Amino acid sequence: MDKIIKKILILGSKGKMGQAILIELNNLNIELEIVAIDKDDDFPDKKFDLMIDFSSKEAVLKHLELAETQNCAFLTGVTGFSDNEIKKIKGYSNEIPVLLDFNMSIGINTITSLLEQLKNKLSGYDIEIIETHHKHKKDAPSGTAKKLFNELNKNNRLKEVNGRNGESLREEMEVGIHAVRGGGVFGEHTVRFIGETEEVSISHRALSRKTFAVGAVKAGLWLMKQDKGFYNMLDYLNS
Repeated sequence: MDKIIKKILILGSKGKMGQAILIELNNLNIELEIVAIDKDDDFPDKKFDLMIDFSSKEAVLKHLELAETQNCAFLTGVTGFSDNEIKKIKGYSNEIPVLLDFNMSIGINTITSLLEQLKNKLSGYDIEIIETHHKHKKDAPSGTAKKLFNELNKNNRLKEVNGRNGESLREEMEVGIHAVRGGGVFGEHTVRFIGETEEVSISHRALSRKTFAVGAVKAGLWLMKQDKGFYNMLDYLNS
């Protein structure tokens, strides 16, 4: 019997994340067929088991359509989607396994899993989120900052405030999200729980782009084994 070799397509392969993911895949002690393409390359005439897409938000929906026709698992960490675009992405998960997450780091997702417990134990504390990224990042606040906010706002009672300016007295249920841009910072996120007499902060700092690539590869290999559905990194970590 011929050995079944999984086929993986990397989209956006010339970008920094695409390159980091290729390195991680090639370092695995697993027999895989890896194909890498970028925006000017023709789509390969073959069927894949997994597509990992770090191209652009405009391209992701087109690539999802191709993944659906192939019944292929699809993972993306592209950020900047509108609510309507995320709704469209979720629609494809009715037919194929789709994993969308704005941060593939194992560490940041571990922090995310702790936020609800911290919020409950620190009831009444004011919450602020500060994120820092390199000066070339296009969207603000970061997708990860929004991910952290959404985890805190499961009951939809909090109000997101992006920075402050002028006379802006803090309201009781608001969470300020503050974006800092500069240099070559890979990504730093801090959630601050500020009370009248103390503060509790939980932070994550990415030391290299490799942390995101490692998470994406591990989650991608897991995703190939899943049934159709909409997944994120917490689903992978909790599996």
